[in-house]
Amino acid sequence: IIGNTSGSRGGGIDAWNSNCALKNVLIANNSAGSSGGGGLYWGDYTLSLINCTIANNTAGGNYPDGGGILSWASDIEIVNSVLWNNVPESIHSGGDNPSIIVSYSDLQGGEVGIFQEHPTTISWGMGNIDTDPQFYNASTERYDPLNTSPCNESDRSYSQYLHAKYRSEESTLNQPAQLP
Repeated sequence: IIGNTSGSRGGGIDAWNSNCALKNVLIANNSAGSSGGGGLYWGDYTLSLINCTIANNTAGGNYPDGGGILSWASDIEIVNSVLWNNVPESIHSGGDNPSIIVSYSDLQGGEVGIFQEHPTTISWGMGNIDTDPQFYNASTERYDPLNTSPCNESDRSYSQYLHAKYRSEESTLNQPAQLP
């Protein structure tokens, strides 16, 4: 889901009243205007992000919230994913009783990178990092990490880097780029 624009909300995805699991999805270079959620605008239900990259999305306009994700009264689980370079923040959470679970992921700003408009239950799990994922070439939409990326599966310490436990065999997010 690359390069989309919404004048209102949810530049990449705008969903209300939906339970959904996104696996092995790239959401990049999207923008939302007046109501935020440059990459995703998720309202009132449950979202699972597994092996996803959400990068270089922007939210602007009157309510510039959640460059990566604007979550409203939702429960979100993020596993083995990368959220990086989203403006103004990777995740903006609001509404009644929201919760966010993050594990084995690279989230820019770490736990404090989650903006809470309303009190949010945050479960900061094992294996999370806040380190430049070193994308191969984001300007050409190559979001696979370089060989030197801390998101690679090779030579990884359980406590320092994203854990390969949740990586599916068909996924390529955390595998080294095949450089020419």
